[in-house]
Amino acid sequence: MFTSDFLAPERLWLLLGVVVLAVAHVAVSLMRGRAALRFTQVELLDRIAPKRPGWRRHVVAGAQLLGLSAAVVAVAQPVNREIIRPETEGRIMVLFDVSLSMMATDVPPDRLTAAQEEALAFVDAVRDDVEIGLISFSGTVNVEQQPTRDRLDVKRSIENLELAEATAIGDALATGVRVLTSSLDSGEGGDTGENATDVSPGVIVLMTDGETTFGRTSNEGAELAADANIPVFTIA
Repeated sequence: MFTSDFLAPERLWLLLGVVVLAVAHVAVSLMRGRAALRFTQVELLDRIAPKRPGWRRHVVAGAQLLGLSAAVVAVAQPVNREIIRPETEGRIMVLFDVSLSMMATDVPPDRLTAAQEEALAFVDAVRDDVEIGLISFSGTVNVEQQPTRDRLDVKRSIENLELAEATAIGDALATGVRVLTSSLDSGEGGDTGENATDVSPGVIVLMTDGETTFGRTSNEGAELAADANIPVFTIA
């Protein structure tokens, strides 16, 4: 599937300048019309300017504005992206941020409770034949639940999460990759045929409200996931 995007979307704000020019053109045209009406000697006006541009002036202005708009879109660097959704082994690792920032109450009743409710709803929405695992991370990373089809175990692990200091997103991603790939190495439900390398070990769902403050960087963790052909979806 293809989707359109911009490498520099902030430059699209320049289109506001085009809008301002369009409004200015309309305003000037109206002022000219009123000035012509105030010129009472109509016959003299016809001799002075017998061939007024009329609609041609607006066509030229419109073409110029369209050209400016196209130029703005061009400098925003539009691109087409191809989204490839790899086939997976039917496993999802939920990476749950339990750093102290989750105590914030900007999301009622607080970020942790709201995220737990969202995670529980997500578990209910996943097909029964898909395994779900849970990893919590702060400054340390803990595998709370290995991938399983037992929804009660996963929900219980989500409900019992506790907060701690720091945020190790990169380490959490690395752990998620290790858990998913180790299940393939052990032969648990994996494809052992010729197409095994084309199948992703699973999917990672990252739930976090912050940035990495400890351990390997988020980019390093993301690179490990990419190398293992594991898609990462973020819920912030």
